[in-house]
Amino acid sequence: MGIFSRLGTLIKSNLNELISKAEDPQKMLSQIVLDMQNQLVEAKKQVAVSIADEKRLKKQWDEQVELGKEWERKAMLAVRAGDDNLAKEALSRKQEHDKMQLELQRQWQSQKDAVEKLKDQLRTLNDKIEEAKRKKNILIARQKRAEAQKAIQDTMRGLSDNSAAARARCSWRSRARSAAPRTPAPPRPPPTGPTASRPAARERAASARCR
Repeated sequence: MGIFSRLGTLIKSNLNELISKAEDPQKMLSQIVLDMQNQLVEAKKQVAVSIADEKRLKKQWDEQVELGKEWERKAMLAVRAGDDNLAKEALSRKQEHDKMQLELQRQWQSQKDAVEKLKDQLRTLNDKIEEAKRKKNILIARQKRAEAQKAIQDTMRGLSDNSAAARARCSWRSRARSAAPRTPAPPRPPPTGPTASRPAARERAASARCR
């Protein structure tokens, strides 16, 4: 496949359509950017060679034009000198150079058009690379937002589960207290010391959580 065909294929590619069909759009875009950058390097080399060929053809064309003009001047001088044979020879040489310069002009123009076309494709390909990079950055940002939202949802779900478990424990305690026998327990001597108030404090805290 020629350089024009490869560049044309990359330039005409629909990135949005490729993204929608890819299993891993971010990885796919990374590969596309890499492929495009490689083709851009090769295309730049081709442009340099094409420009050198264009300049060579232009120089050859200019040389043939000048030679044609030179033989035309010699023919005119031969006519003035009355040397018909020399004049005919000079005109014959002029026609040869005129024919050559027309062919070189055609080749140069064709090469010049090819160079301009390749330059346009380089600019378009560079724009396409920047577009792919932007879409890749958008995908990365979108993925990070999705991961952050999932983390928040997981956290909220965990809080909700903890709250439900706490309510279940409170309900169980309430039912346990309701089902307990009402027979009064024998009196106990009041506890003394620094640990006396701990059981009561724990009971009050549990009751407060269950309200």
